[in-house]
Amino acid sequence: MPSVTYFLKEVTNKKVKTGESLIMVTFTFNYTRIRLSTGEKIKNKYWIQGRKGKKSRAINGWEFKGDELNFRLKKIDEFLFGEYRKELNDGVIPSKKSITEAFMVFLNKKSGDRIDLHKFIQIFLDRYKKKYNWRTYGRYVLLQTRILEFEKKIGHRVDFDTIGKKFYNDFTEYCQGGVPRTKKGKTKEKLKDVSIGNMIKCLKKVLNEAVEDGFTENMEHRKKYFKVFDEDSDSVFLTVDEIERIYKTPIEDDYLRFKRDIFVLSCYTGLRYSDWHNYSVKSIIENGKFLRVMTFKTSELVVIPLSSIAKEILERYQEMKFTLPSNVKMNKTLKEIGQLAEMHQTMNVSSTSGGIVMTVSRMKWELITTHTARRSFATNAFLSGIPTISIMKITGHKTERSFLKYIRIDKLQNAIKLAEHPFFK
Repeated sequence: MPSVTYFLKEVTNKKVKTGESLIMVTFTFNYTRIRLSTGEKIKNKYWIQGRKGKKSRAINGWEFKGDELNFRLKKIDEFLFGEYRKELNDGVIPSKKSITEAFMVFLNKKSGDRIDLHKFIQIFLDRYKKKYNWRTYGRYVLLQTRILEFEKKIGHRVDFDTIGKKFYNDFTEYCQGGVPRTKKGKTKEKLKDVSIGNMIKCLKKVLNEAVEDGFTENMEHRKKYFKVFDEDSDSVFLTVDEIERIYKTPIEDDYLRFKRDIFVLSCYTGLRYSDWHNYSVKSIIENGKFLRVMTFKTSELVVIPLSSIAKEILERYQEMKFTLPSNVKMNKTLKEIGQLAEMHQTMNVSSTSGGIVMTVSRMKWELITTHTARRSFATNAFLSGIPTISIMKITGHKTERSFLKYIRIDKLQNAIKLAEHPFFK
């Protein structure tokens, strides 16, 4: 017998996140399970997750009528069961694809036309518009744009059934050869391999979701050849001595000094720059020993021990008297601060474009960004002997392999680190 269950997308492992969540529906039939978005949203406090045979449902609140939502969910129940019976009566074996496409038409999200790759990318963007930050969301928008540009070049549409080895080779070659830089396409810009890799990663995510939702059965994107371009970043990190030099650099302007202090604070806590927008004095716990923050990007709770310099800065700005500038403006300011701190060390920066490795020389102050603070924290913590798993609890890395790619140490520093191991004694 087919069955329908509802759950909140933002609820995992029985831990209810605050705010509003999207209501998802799972339709199970013939040993097949489909997960779909109802398009409905609800505040978590008005939702009761069903257990032991009881249905999930919305409850009434002073600002919300749960009965009306429950009525709409009941209509979804009736449609799914009805569509399943209709297909059986028509002599068709119900499938993920047929049920999903019919459901999308039922919700009036799309017309009765077939859901192709382009339509699904838009569904994907609508689904994650509020979940992703602007930078991550923008990558998927850029993917959509690049595919449209690629179609103009090859003269035909890209769809689920055209995704394969030829598409992968042609698309990556097109990006390496140069994509239109202006709307008129007069000039071209060769994309770096890391940028192409980000697009392939986004495309694989979209295709995986399309498979889950039953829009396609094409699994070519999961094969070995459909790889994500990977390139070690040349992003710099600052040593403890360099961070202290920046911190002790005399700065007369109060606002510039504040921005310097926030950067140094990130070097000692490992927090992203975006996390400071949600900071309040209540984040300091245990008599000023620890900082407890819900991270902006991943919504993970982290608790960080505070160093003496971090405590000193937080005491100075208990309520954050200044407004944080945008990430772009902050990066520009950090280069100014790097110059004041005399970060004139020459660095060689390499990047791959079109299979060609290009290396340029830059002064260290030119390479400092807000993200340098997080890399510096991870690298310095690693070099000081803090267990990798403990650092990962703060940085949010899921595997040690991804963490070790993140830290910045050269071969000499690695050898010095290894020399401390009992094996080399």
